[in-house]
Amino acid sequence: MRVFEVYDSTKRRHKPVATLYCDDGAESQGEFRIVVGPDVQASELPLMLALFVEQGQRDIPDKWARKWVEERIPPQGRQNLGEILRANGLDEYDEVALLAASEGHSAQDDFLLREVTAPRVNYALVSLEPEGNAEEQGLAATVGASLARCRKASGMTQRDLSEKTGIDQAAISRIEAGRANPTLSTLEALAEGVGASMSVIIE
Repeated sequence: MRVFEVYDSTKRRHKPVATLYCDDGAESQGEFRIVVGPDVQASELPLMLALFVEQGQRDIPDKWARKWVEERIPPQGRQNLGEILRANGLDEYDEVALLAASEGHSAQDDFLLREVTAPRVNYALVSLEPEGNAEEQGLAATVGASLARCRKASGMTQRDLSEKTGIDQAAISRIEAGRANPTLSTLEALAEGVGASMSVIIE
């Protein structure tokens, strides 16, 4: 689950008017839901959301929340889609990652999004063996894949992450490819760089 606050960028105080929930879990089929704040007036909202509030509905279901989201991301059939995906460090079309990368910018209105819960990076370090063992190679690949997945989900390229953390892009590339054995401090810096938290379990 990823959560974004919706706010009016033209207002001096970027007070959230609604919350967008993006359930991108394996069983959810990418469902969206928007909940409008209890004290927010219809006049403070984007038109589509205002129409629901005027009818007394503040919990907007997937069908309509998705329509609002789709106004803020390039459609799958767009001619230069491959270019857009590469610019955002994505290998495949991902609605939520594109939404996060653009901060929900749309030509339709002045409302933007800011993420309040970022994806988690969970590193499960199981059966650690002495250096050079095959298990270690498996661990490096797992850590690298987790980092790459989280970076792409946050809409960042390796270059973006390098600039944000000060860690060389070539080193990030080696880590993601499972060809490096980074320190915990390096992993923590990279996790923070993609807006994630890191949990390490040693058994």
